[in-house]
Amino acid sequence: MSVRRRGVAIKKLPRNIRIGSRGSVLALWQAHWTANELEKQWPELKVQIIPIKTSGDLSQNKSTQVGNKSQFIKEIEEALLDKKIDLAVHSMKDMPADLPLPLVIVAIPRREEPFDVLISKNKLKFDFLPPDSTIGTSSIRRKCQLKRLRADLVYQDIRGNIETRIKKMEQGDFSALVLAEAGLKRLGLETCITQRLPIIPAVGQGALALEARADDDWVTDLVKPLNHPESALCVTAERIFMKTVGGNCQVPLSCYVWKEGGQFSVQAFISDLKGERIVQREAIFPEKEIDKKVAQLALEMLEEGGGAILRALGVCPLG
Repeated sequence: MSVRRRGVAIKKLPRNIRIGSRGSVLALWQAHWTANELEKQWPELKVQIIPIKTSGDLSQNKSTQVGNKSQFIKEIEEALLDKKIDLAVHSMKDMPADLPLPLVIVAIPRREEPFDVLISKNKLKFDFLPPDSTIGTSSIRRKCQLKRLRADLVYQDIRGNIETRIKKMEQGDFSALVLAEAGLKRLGLETCITQRLPIIPAVGQGALALEARADDDWVTDLVKPLNHPESALCVTAERIFMKTVGGNCQVPLSCYVWKEGGQFSVQAFISDLKGERIVQREAIFPEKEIDKKVAQLALEMLEEGGGAILRALGVCPLG
């Protein structure tokens, strides 16, 4: 006997599902959202959420910068491989271009707003912040783009969860913060936003990645109704760009893809750490073969100087 929802049929639910997640407030919000959506689709299902502390979380309070994105997912993926959990819920922007076998992304739900926003004291907008104001962000992608807009501000590393960062600003440690709009909205903190910033967001920002074992057809079928095809197309294309250029969180680069009508718009950039050498492109592609077209755009940007920038940073582009 099978159970069918929205054209998806799976064997009668023989087991509960265990969801692994980081233990931060935002990560747990994302895990609970996923659990609630699964329970809407499969009322018979029982979901258990298992918080997992990652090495990236342990590094938040240290003076050294986290080395790579995988530190925020490594222990969760190990729990998946060891069959201690059945499904992992990640922020897509934490996912490296390549996943360890035999793990796969089985669904990408509808993407929240992907943009970067400013939170400042007295709601001062970016252009009106006094010179030498201290801006809190640990993202080199954000720093190099913002420096090109205003080199007279001080961009300083900040760590901790969203609430901790806002508290540091309120205590006077920072004049303003740059954060992801999606995280603020998910936590009900959108009233804190001063303005949306005119910079290209991180690959996958605003999207969730639901990850499972490739051979677990039961979980794959279970989460299939949560996949949002348009979000999946756009985010997958962005990740192909990242993989083609060989990017990681130590390199300021990004690709943002969105759909308008029957076409896809793309913004992408590759920069050095100071934001002085930059290759930036915008393009519009028809819907067909968007993955291949974004990969070709990445190759063109490497040839236009992006490859030299990356090699100077010790990165070997795959393209």
